[in-house]
Amino acid sequence: MIVPMLPTQFLERALKLYPHKLGVVCEDKRFTYRQYGERVNRLSNVLLDMGVKQGDRVAFLGPNCHRLLEAYYGVVQIGAILLPLNIRLLPADFAYILADAEASLLFVDRDLLHLIEPIKEELKSVRQFVLMSDEAPPA
Repeated sequence: MIVPMLPTQFLERALKLYPHKLGVVCEDKRFTYRQYGERVNRLSNVLLDMGVKQGDRVAFLGPNCHRLLEAYYGVVQIGAILLPLNIRLLPADFAYILADAEASLLFVDRDLLHLIEPIKEELKSVRQFVLMSDEAPPA
């Protein structure tokens, strides 16, 4: 009998069967399934610490790379809903989508921040913004 898996079960299975195999490649970054699983769990814990609850909408504006894949699992495994945004849209489109979805948190890639800054004050439902960058924050 074939039993379909839930999305979060794909990662659980890969962690059990292939922990040391390469699981995620994004440009020059490479993660084994174990490393990827650790990143996903870290994201889930941070979201919980930030007050994200089951059913909350978490929006993501960034390139289709490892962070988005981590969000697909990290957001879902705490019962929140991931809202990936198309980076080719206009600020007015983002304002409409985020308001309509009532997103409470928005991840924004540093290189795409210019798309959100003009509409930031319109985003009444978004309580928290997370800036994503590979650069270390200033000391």
